Amino acid sequence: MRPSPPPTARFAATIALAHSGGHFPRLPRPSLDLEGLSPADRQLAVAIHRTALQRWITLRFLLDRYLNKPLATLEPAMRGSLLGGAAQLLFMPRLPAYAVVDQTVSLTRQLVRPKAA
Repeated sequence: MRPSPPPTARFAATIALAHSGGHFPRLPRPSLDLEGLSPADRQLAVAIHRTALQRWITLRFLLDRYLNKPLATLEPAMRGSLLGGAAQLLFMPRLPAYAVVDQTVSLTRQLVRPKAA
């Protein structure tokens, strides 16, 4: 992975989902790093992470319908980014869609590679 950008809620959730992704359905104990986040960002990171884990099968099914390769075969950072973004768009209606998409694309560029977005 590339150098870490400043900590944000979406970054923390994406990294944790990237680490969990290869282990589904036997997920390891959550490793959500909340250090350096404000209380509001901590809550958002936990909500994104928890929602993605709870809705994993639904998210995987929906993402696989639109991806060229199955989600399970993608590199961990890409998988985490897609799961976190999809969880926010589908199950967190109070978050503005434009912000979710913008942040997901930005994280994907930073964590995977610029053209992956």
